[in-house]
Amino acid sequence: MNILLSIYAAIVNGFAGLKSQIESANAKLDQILAILNEQPATNVITGAQINLSEGANMQAKKLSKAAAIGDFQLLDNGTATATISFVDSVGEPTAPVAGATVATNVTSSDPGIVVALDSTGLVITVSPASPLPTPLPTGVTITATPTITNPDGSTLGPFTAVSQPIDLVAGGPAGASIALS
Repeated sequence: MNILLSIYAAIVNGFAGLKSQIESANAKLDQILAILNEQPATNVITGAQINLSEGANMQAKKLSKAAAIGDFQLLDNGTATATISFVDSVGEPTAPVAGATVATNVTSSDPGIVVALDSTGLVITVSPASPLPTPLPTGVTITATPTITNPDGSTLGPFTAVSQPIDLVAGGPAGASIALS
């Protein structure tokens, strides 16, 4: 009988030790699951950028990736569109939450190129000043400073985005003249 009691005691002690190990493992698994189940802050906006594209009055042209890095050519009789977009901490595109509003301040580094912001705060019309400046300005940049207001009243920003340089170049013919001889 003593042998049976000692075997029983050994089994009970073994189960108690096993129970302790299982409880410790469960606690560690709960910590791991809590970390894995945390919703990471995905798509958190950490910056803004400006992308220039040709406007309706400009001739379409194809740019290679290398050409896109250089100065943007704005015809002196055309317009361009600059679009503000947002990026996350690794530079990937992201967007404000639904219902958010954007307030943007936008400036041109040269009065020879005029900028006008649309009601969304995300689209800028870029055009030459009237009358045209002489000489035509080059290396002009647009600076946009958007601030996002979320539906809950919290804000993100302000962020500062600067365009690639813009060169105002001579456009096509603007008229004709007759010379008498």
